[in-house]
Amino acid sequence: MLALVVLLASTAFSGPTPTYKECHPCDLEPSVTNPEPATAPAVVHAVMFWMEGCGHCEEVMNSVLPPLQSSYGQHLQVLLIQLVDQASVDRLFKAADELGVAKENVGVPFLIVGRSVLIGSGEIPDQLPGIIAAGLASGGIAFPELTSLADLAPGRADAEMPQPTARASSAPSPTPLPVGTPTPTANRSGFSVAWGVMVLLGLSVLFTLYAFLGGPLPRFAALTSRRTWLVPLLIGIGLIIAGYLTYVELARVEAFCGPIGNCNAVQSSRYAKLFGIIPMGLFGVAGYLAMLAAWTWPRFRSDALARITPLFVFAAALFGVLFSIYLTYIELFVLHAVCAWCLGNAVVMPLLLLTTTPAALHVLEVPEPAD
Repeated sequence: MLALVVLLASTAFSGPTPTYKECHPCDLEPSVTNPEPATAPAVVHAVMFWMEGCGHCEEVMNSVLPPLQSSYGQHLQVLLIQLVDQASVDRLFKAADELGVAKENVGVPFLIVGRSVLIGSGEIPDQLPGIIAAGLASGGIAFPELTSLADLAPGRADAEMPQPTARASSAPSPTPLPVGTPTPTANRSGFSVAWGVMVLLGLSVLFTLYAFLGGPLPRFAALTSRRTWLVPLLIGIGLIIAGYLTYVELARVEAFCGPIGNCNAVQSSRYAKLFGIIPMGLFGVAGYLAMLAAWTWPRFRSDALARITPLFVFAAALFGVLFSIYLTYIELFVLHAVCAWCLGNAVVMPLLLLTTTPAALHVLEVPEPAD
């Protein structure tokens, strides 16, 4: 009995026996935290208009954009829009107007990034890399917010992608520009002048051929044959034209076109370079200088070479006329654009041909045997 009382007393006055337990992570409720929102990668969006036959466009698409795309990957998105019909041309002009670019200053390649416009193979490689770097550093550059490009904005369910004009910049395989399709370079007044020049070029060849077959020369050629100063004058005019086009090509500046045609469209085409390397203007400068040297030689020398240099001047003028026929054909039927400076050169050439024909005929004359 006494033992039972002692047991009950010890139980009543002693505290509960503590239970020791290890704390495992699984026994702790996770703390509730607000997850950080996922950050979308910075992207620079750009749109570039281009045209088949444009040498500057091909240069940008093949030499400028691919390295940038390789460097920035998905952080650079360039939408290429080829000018293949009137709708694509109208889109270009509307975009240019929204960005404050005058119609006469529009040319291809025409690249839009944000609110910036880069035109030509000079501005794009010079300025685009810096714009991309600055844009990515500031969080990216959104797709141009222009009404004319709204239907092409990425993410739009109703986007109407122009076919086959919109392509990824990683696969620049140009689609031929349909012959007869009006382009932003078309100028009907320029076309009329070009056709008139084509007629002049053709007539000069026919008159020259007729003269070599024994027929009389046109009155103009007969009169100018006695005014020898006309040859260096025409050569000088040609040198000015060719020199200016050389400057435009090498300096990569826009040409002053005046009211006729669109010189910049012609100068930006692949036909503006001989074999894709030599600017046509530079080729013309070399030709005119060679003609001037040949014309000058017999004025100071009387050797055998001096007696045949008139044939060289004539042959160079004939080649210039035939080459001008080819280039004018390209302007009318391939590029659908004419260049006032090119047409000016195409007028000089037939005048040179008719002026130098009498001297060439005189060299070929067979002297009559003496009695």
